[in-house]
Amino acid sequence: TDENGPGGVANVGPNFSAAALQLGGYVQHIPTGLFIYGAYGDEYNNTAGSVEVEGDNWYIKPGIRTRLNPLGSTVFYGEYGRANDKLDTASFNSGITDSELTQYGLGVVQEIDAAAMSVWLSWRHYDAEVNCSAAGTCAADANISVGHNEFENFDLFKAGALINF
Repeated sequence: TDENGPGGVANVGPNFSAAALQLGGYVQHIPTGLFIYGAYGDEYNNTAGSVEVEGDNWYIKPGIRTRLNPLGSTVFYGEYGRANDKLDTASFNSGITDSELTQYGLGVVQEIDAAAMSVWLSWRHYDAEVNCSAAGTCAADANISVGHNEFENFDLFKAGALINF
């Protein structure tokens, strides 16, 4: 309980309360290298007079860990996730009624055992949409109008490395 609240809500008062649930799990079949990772999150807010923002999200990442070369394991994976109503309270107070962000992608990781290192390359695609009620002002400066709004899709390409020491 914090009187300043989450997501840009100032001075929501002493009756503000929030809670969150997060779950995650990873299972791998060692002989084949097949694996799946999953996560889920849900938040519960009571902002005493303000719009109550209660979003959730989930994510799944299946893949395979195999040894294609003497450097170390190579990991191939796909991913898919969705976040619902994860905007800040100020956005919902401006008239946004719901939001959805969907992501999916592919990636590969090469482990280099001799250097305790991993290098990776991945691609992730994002789709986002929001709905705004006629009663709200929404966000004209962000090109959000009354009704259904779909944003331009976004593709993210990442490459990187990690050295453990």
